[in-house]
Amino acid sequence: METTSNERNKLVKLRLDQLLVARGLVMSRTQAQALIMAGEVSADGRILDKPGLMVDENLDFHLKTQPKYVSRAGDKLASVAEALKLDFASKIVLDVGSSTGGFTDYSLQNGAAKVYCVDVGTGQLAYKLRQDERAIVMEQTDIRVAKLPELADMAVMDVSFISLEKVLLPTAALIQPGAPIIAMAKPQFEAGKPLADKYRGVIPEGDERDEVLATLRSWMRQYFEIIDEHDSSVTGMEGNRERFFKLVAK
Repeated sequence: METTSNERNKLVKLRLDQLLVARGLVMSRTQAQALIMAGEVSADGRILDKPGLMVDENLDFHLKTQPKYVSRAGDKLASVAEALKLDFASKIVLDVGSSTGGFTDYSLQNGAAKVYCVDVGTGQLAYKLRQDERAIVMEQTDIRVAKLPELADMAVMDVSFISLEKVLLPTAALIQPGAPIIAMAKPQFEAGKPLADKYRGVIPEGDERDEVLATLRSWMRQYFEIIDEHDSSVTGMEGNRERFFKLVAK
């Protein structure tokens, strides 16, 4: 039987990012949005790059690659893991700013025994990780007042709307002496407000970004040994190039 025009108008439509989540292809809308904006989703040979695009719930679309981690943060950490000689095997990890859990997911997939997931927000950690007994959820918790039942063997850090200068020392107090902190610096949150506003939050690569990182590096050297540092090969959602630092407290 043919579908009438009225019936067609009643077909259920969803946002494209919601459809990816509903199909179980991604863990969160944030992850869906990242894939869509990266040009990973197409239908009828046309790339669909707008997360808010309203589409038929039965849309036949193609996803170029299946995400390996619950968020792009996992891909960012993976992009520097070899260069920074990261070893998560059997480690107790402290994830500062866990959010959806990209760093946590990477840590567990690479052998971590346990991850303490600390975040000031709530309800963000991916369901997959909430169901994993190795992920200890510590929501609505500021790292500056957090307490752990044990010292972690290492820490990973991905924080927003705050400088690393505010959270690195409290983090160092929660891990073993000599243990590494893998901190991802976001230039837009390390820069002063005038510079961040000038570029609307996306600090381009160049002298000004270099100066922001140099200022942060100078502060770090007062309290930490910088073992190594590398840029992520995966950019942030808005295009910022983030820098990973491997640090050990002095």
